[in-house]
Amino acid sequence: MKPGIKGNPRLHHIDFLKCLAIYLVLIYHGTLYNNAVYPDMPVSALLRYFSRSLLSACVPLFFFVNGYLLLPRPMDLKKHTRKMLRLMVVTCFWVLFLRLALQPYFGDYYTWETFWTDCWELRDGWNNQLWYMGSLISVYLLFPVLKSAFDGDRRNFFWLTAVAVFLVFGSKAADLGVTVLRLLARNEYNMYYNDFPVFYMFNPFSYRSGLALAYFCLGGAAWALEQRLQAVPARWRNLAATVGLLLCCAMLGIIGWRFSLYRGKVWDQVWHGYDTVFTLGSVACLYVLSLNWQREVALVKVISANTLGIYLIHDLIHKYLSPSVMQFTSMQTLPGTLVYGAALLLITLGVCLVLKKIPLVKYLVS
Repeated sequence: MKPGIKGNPRLHHIDFLKCLAIYLVLIYHGTLYNNAVYPDMPVSALLRYFSRSLLSACVPLFFFVNGYLLLPRPMDLKKHTRKMLRLMVVTCFWVLFLRLALQPYFGDYYTWETFWTDCWELRDGWNNQLWYMGSLISVYLLFPVLKSAFDGDRRNFFWLTAVAVFLVFGSKAADLGVTVLRLLARNEYNMYYNDFPVFYMFNPFSYRSGLALAYFCLGGAAWALEQRLQAVPARWRNLAATVGLLLCCAMLGIIGWRFSLYRGKVWDQVWHGYDTVFTLGSVACLYVLSLNWQREVALVKVISANTLGIYLIHDLIHKYLSPSVMQFTSMQTLPGTLVYGAALLLITLGVCLVLKKIPLVKYLVS
């Protein structure tokens, strides 16, 4: 049996995956170009839309990496409980702080009465990216049970993982399949969005928390099977992962493109793609490709160690920085957004490192 992870060793390929995940998040949230979809759109705009399919792997990668790192480690229940409670407090702080800090940006100011009635709302564009924290903490609440299954008969853990994958991604696959059939047969668009009747009535893994749990378990399964995967010649596994990644992104892009044209507005293949089999395939392929990254890079290591802080504060910095950046038309392109995402990553990292030097404040970004 593969020995568990002890202490805090640097796993270079996992550092790389965390850096890739946070960079994809920043590109998604920091998109500067017009992502409209229309019938006569040029090839360049079509490719730009299709390229966004890769971004759907951003948050799932974080859940995956959490499972990979936590499940093999020896468990300290007291330490885990303290960490979970601290994350709850940190999340509550950022829910409230972002609602206040972004009032000047949106020009929407709260009165005392409206603030206290709306303060816990995850509002689109303000603080709704914090759904990730809620889903992660939901998995942490179940972690002792998952850890017991992982450390016991490993077959039980694999069974749980398979059930979670089937119900989470199978439900969305049924949604997409029925939607496509209706479009072809009746020219009618309608999605259940994870309320597909066959799954809904007995699915304990519904909504975003189920998504988080499925990817978390997959991360643990990947760790358990990694030695077998590494036994496959790198040439063949890299070829299979590359082809698989391209196919998954293409299929998600095609579905999103067709749905967008029918609806008359963009079908966001990132937000709606998290629980599709295509994003699941992309995450698996990116993990396989990451096995090639076996060297330490100082910048990658620092970013990896600060992904939580970057995730929490990046959107605030983006909101106030982007109006100045968008004055340059060259930045309102795919290459411009890629450059901006990298710059935003470095700026946010710098802010995060400074905040970590301040007593008490450091706990809000780590």
